[in-house]
Amino acid sequence: MLKQSALWLNREFLAKQLSVVGGSWHLDGSGLLPSLDLNNLQYDGLNFTAWIRDRSIQLLRKNEFAKVIKHKVTFREPVEFLLSGKPVLLTGFEVTLECKRAWLVQTIRENVSRGMYDHLKSVVLIPDKEFWSLEFDNRNWREIVPEVEPDRSNAAPETIQMHMDLFQPLFANAKGDAPMLDELIEKEETETST
Repeated sequence: MLKQSALWLNREFLAKQLSVVGGSWHLDGSGLLPSLDLNNLQYDGLNFTAWIRDRSIQLLRKNEFAKVIKHKVTFREPVEFLLSGKPVLLTGFEVTLECKRAWLVQTIRENVSRGMYDHLKSVVLIPDKEFWSLEFDNRNWREIVPEVEPDRSNAAPETIQMHMDLFQPLFANAKGDAPMLDELIEKEETETST
């Protein structure tokens, strides 16, 4: 049965979440304790924690099944950072990320300006030049354990399939842009354990 009109419906939406649930770090060449509060460390006026935030997202994406990720960075030459306004030279650093991979579900509201809903196939048919929107609320995700790994294979021709990956990196609350450190790096090493 097909119904054509402006419509909305509630639908469960599944998302993959890759999270850092714990982390530690060690700074090389600094003579500082590994437990140093990195929130006070800056390079070129930008917070080092923003760089760690962005790099941990990349590491989670590349190593989604890892339980622990160790990432070591060595600079080409000592780099001057500011620690609470005072200069400190670093030759590199290492971060250890404790990671978790999970599936989350949320009931979302799906809106179509004009369309048809096929009740037999549970699909929305959207005519040309009409809009489709989904309403998410980040507070309403709940974790589930699916019986089988969700299939994220390619969509059939002339269909839309949407996947969402949610990331919770180390220093997720770090504000602002990350400093440009990549061109200063000589070597990076990553080890994982599952």
